[in-house]
Amino acid sequence: MIPALSIMIGMYIVTRMLELASNPTAKTFIKLFAIMTLVVTVIAMIGIFAAGSKFPISQ
Repeated sequence: MIPALSIMIGMYIVTRMLELASNPTAKTFIKLFAIMTLVVTVIAMIGIFAAGSKFPISQ
């Protein structure tokens, strides 16, 4: 459940950053910050998805 919520929050961040980066009235610094946030979010989402897809090993 936690990985699913994390992916949903990550997709929201990705959507907002794409909107901000494509805004023609935004300053260059804001666009660069949005792109950096977008990259970090995607990397985190991949890590969360990979960790959530591993099967627990019972001993």
